[in-house]
Amino acid sequence: ITPPEKELVLKSVDVKFTLTNANFSRLLKISTMNSLPHISVVGKDGSLLLQIHDKTNDTSNHGASKIGDYAGDNFTATFKAENLKLLPDDYDVELQKGAFAKFVNKDGNLKYFVSVESK
Repeated sequence: ITPPEKELVLKSVDVKFTLTNANFSRLLKISTMNSLPHISVVGKDGSLLLQIHDKTNDTSNHGASKIGDYAGDNFTATFKAENLKLLPDDYDVELQKGAFAKFVNKDGNLKYFVSVESK
């Protein structure tokens, strides 16, 4: 894997939050155990949630964990769980709805850009 020649830049940051290793690891384990292939960041009803689910099956198991408060318009940004292979750490996340998210660890020496899934 080689890094891009020029740095990716979010055109706009719609949502910022901190993703703790403890919270993310717990949800990822549950996702794997229940074969839930999608992880979504959901802003709804004043809360920011990290949700595990199968977006192709409304009747499948699902789970969510509150990761913060949210005051904007309702949104959902979905990622494939298989694309979120992050080294264990706490991350500051900046999300551009409909584009991608930037994950930067607390030390600032790791940076991941992960594409949001299209509908």
